[in-house]
Amino acid sequence: MTHSPTSRSGRPFGAAGPLVSLLVGLLTVVGLGCAAVGVLPSSAADIAVSAVGPPPDRTARLESLELRRTAEPAPEVAARQPAPPVAEPAPAPLPEIPVVDAAPRSQRSAKAVQPARLRIDRADLDVEIRPTGVAEDGSMQLPETIRRAGWYRFGSTPSDPNGTTVIAAHVDTRSEGLGPFARLTSVRRGERIVITDRAGDEHAYRVSSRRHVARTRLPVDDLFDRDGPPRLVVLTCGGAYDARNGYHDNIVVIAEPDR
Repeated sequence: MTHSPTSRSGRPFGAAGPLVSLLVGLLTVVGLGCAAVGVLPSSAADIAVSAVGPPPDRTARLESLELRRTAEPAPEVAARQPAPPVAEPAPAPLPEIPVVDAAPRSQRSAKAVQPARLRIDRADLDVEIRPTGVAEDGSMQLPETIRRAGWYRFGSTPSDPNGTTVIAAHVDTRSEGLGPFARLTSVRRGERIVITDRAGDEHAYRVSSRRHVARTRLPVDDLFDRDGPPRLVVLTCGGAYDARNGYHDNIVVIAEPDR
């Protein structure tokens, strides 16, 4: 027969075992509960706090964040509204600039105003006119025949408001003898000269002077002026004749418009 172990008081261990075990279990649960309140891990503490609510300091931080929130964007309809118009500054007034018609004449109109015929009734002088330029020696180019006169095409026409219309011709040739311009020596002041252009318009002048001028002293710049008042200059050779040098003088007839 086997005996149960006993304590020093003589009570067997087996009889008190269940009661003692129950007391030890209760103490263990209470002790662990206290330990949990004091030494819970941080993760567990966070869980407990979240269940109750945020601590005071976290609430303050949230309130401060709410104060810093940016304004909500305006509704889309307001964003699409057009911006108010901006008044543009008035343009500064431009200075007045004189306007000049710089359009070139058509070939037909330029040709129409060219002198075509010269007539001096009192001197029985009536000759055809052709446009000419500058000869190789720098003098005015002239038609080869005495039956035509030359108009200096780089000068003015009778239709121009300014400048001199220059008409010139040979006084004679070896093959033809004296020509119509030899009669310029008989032209007097006040006589009428008529220039007819290619359009058929007549331009009348009155002789203001006639003179003999040495060829070496001919005032070319004055007689071929393109900027002065309108006038007519009729030229030919005259004076003494030298077989080597030709005529020594020029006969210069100047006429003003007969208005």
